[in-house]
Amino acid sequence: MVNLAEIGAKLTAGRQLGQELSPTARAAIIGAVAAGASQLAVARAFRIERTASKPQTGQPEILTCREKRYILQLAKRRPQLIT
Repeated sequence: MVNLAEIGAKLTAGRQLGQELSPTARAAIIGAVAAGASQLAVARAFRIERTASKPQTGQPEILTCREKRYILQLAKRRPQLIT
């Protein structure tokens, strides 16, 4: 029988916190749950949170971090632009 933890570790290796799951990992997770494994067991095997794929709440940021830094640089260089 296939060890779910080994498959999960290989499919989610190198995944950073908050990073989207790959389509292959998603398919394996859905297949494991459909085969009768509990959500908690699958989450532990794949080393992810049980709620890993829930959509984010709130309005997306308008400016990127880079754009915010640039605006701050401009404000420091030319304070008269702010007033």
